Amino acid sequence: MKRIIVAVALALAATAFADPAPRGPDFAAQLPYVGVDRSLAVSDATAPIAPSDTLTFAPGSAQLDADSVALVGTAAHWLRAHPHYAIAVEGHAPGQGERLAGDRARAVRDRLTASGVATDRIVVLISNTRDDDVVLFADRVPANRLASDAIRYRPGVRDARWTEVGSALELRARDHAVIAGR
Repeated sequence: MKRIIVAVALALAATAFADPAPRGPDFAAQLPYVGVDRSLAVSDATAPIAPSDTLTFAPGSAQLDADSVALVGTAAHWLRAHPHYAIAVEGHAPGQGERLAGDRARAVRDRLTASGVATDRIVVLISNTRDDDVVLFADRVPANRLASDAIRYRPGVRDARWTEVGSALELRARDHAVIAGR
């Protein structure tokens, strides 16, 4: 009996000092579902939060799983409600080359456009760092500035691609030149 009481006391002490529960995405500052503890919400649901999240992929794959499709759908919904934001889709595939990173980012871009997000608001970034994932983040700047800032300030980003009024543009880290017509 004494051992059980000590074990319970230790378990309670450990939970008191443990890190708080991880918080999930909260693109639209939505209230939690009925029955979900409000303390788990990322925000108080009074202000919109720009999309920022990570979609993971199986090694060597550019296929979106069901969770990633749902997350991209949430980001698309948020972007439709906030028309002055552009979104960056940063693909990674360390050790597997830029082609797979690009395939991953384009899969997310294609899902966003299929959900009604204009291509002029989506910047595809190709990176050679991080894990097997795609990072999404939005900002209230034009796509060309989002691309330029990503090349300048995000480690590992080598190329940025986006469209403006139907023209495909590319910015490369190695030469910092905008290339039209790609």
